[in-house]
Amino acid sequence: MRRKNVFKNLVFCLFFLPLFYLKPAYSETTKVVFGGFSYGTNLPEKSIFKTLGLNNEAYSINSKLRSAIQKINNDTFKIDLGDLKTQSNDPENQIVMLVALDDENIFDTIMGDVHVTNASLTFRIVFFNAFNNTLVASIPIEIRQDIQAYKRRNTLSEKIVVIKKIYEAFLDEYVSSLNNFKLKKKYNLRIGIKNITVEKEALEKMPNKLKKDVFLKEKFATSMSAFISKNNNVALVPYSVDRTQSSITAKFQDKQVQIKFPDPDFYIDINIKKLVRFEDKRNERATNQVFYYGSGLHFKVYQPETKKVVIDGYMKRVTTQELPDNIDKASFKNFEWFFYNNSLKALFKKISEQTPKSDNKWIKTSTESKLKLVKAFKELNEVYQKCR
Repeated sequence: MRRKNVFKNLVFCLFFLPLFYLKPAYSETTKVVFGGFSYGTNLPEKSIFKTLGLNNEAYSINSKLRSAIQKINNDTFKIDLGDLKTQSNDPENQIVMLVALDDENIFDTIMGDVHVTNASLTFRIVFFNAFNNTLVASIPIEIRQDIQAYKRRNTLSEKIVVIKKIYEAFLDEYVSSLNNFKLKKKYNLRIGIKNITVEKEALEKMPNKLKKDVFLKEKFATSMSAFISKNNNVALVPYSVDRTQSSITAKFQDKQVQIKFPDPDFYIDINIKKLVRFEDKRNERATNQVFYYGSGLHFKVYQPETKKVVIDGYMKRVTTQELPDNIDKASFKNFEWFFYNNSLKALFKKISEQTPKSDNKWIKTSTESKLKLVKAFKELNEVYQKCR
């Protein structure tokens, strides 16, 4: 009897113990070649970033990105600073990582005697297979900063200083994101924003400069994607108005490359429905006016292949803003996009935060849906996990 038990234990050790040591799909360390810094296709021709001295500044950014790699410690990939050596017999091991400055937004507003410049840069960390120029993973990152001046406009030199501070802040985010990201050579499932619309009630609150921007939808889609990626540690397929020509133009090894990306398996649809402002009539302070700036959108995630809807609902967010009493309400249209935009970004952020941990109070008071959204957000969290 004892010999029989010993035999059973031996069988267990030989056949089952190895299962405990099986590694997840992303456990293999992938060699990734550093592809450098590139300017994205959405960047304005008159970009302040480009006025920094294109060649010298690009080299400076490249140098800082290369130095920051020393701080990256990730078991799923290792970054090689050498050149890529193309091998036709090894198509899966030709992964390149490059960093692109995808967009720049600078808005100048005047509120009484205060001049405010709101600057935001959108970066994108792109992993792609150089064998066939196809996307492996994309991590969008948005950095924002404001500067103020009293009774004068912010100068170009001051704006340049802010832009430099933003990309210094990006370097920290770059290291943090890559330390937490789990890279795979291939992803079975992907998620990304498929459709984005802006209703008239929201569009009319935006400045003419933004209304005329051909990349308006891309700006909102990338911003929302950046919040989702940051708070859920997931890569998203970049948004494209025309999915039949889905690609990113970037520079790699002194050549322009078209990085093709696939249609996501899970679609995110966003409909920005309204931007509103209302005054706190109960405010009794003589020196300040108190206003509430609200934003509302419809948020839907679904899998087109199975027609399964993961989440579908209207969501809103309100922020509070105090303004000096001597500012005439008729002048609000000159600057209040600053506050509407803050409210919209706060809503993007709030939605993205519901999957790591739901805010039941916000869901109860600030959302409308036929679905039980607490449960729906938990299902969405499972979708993000499947796409990691």
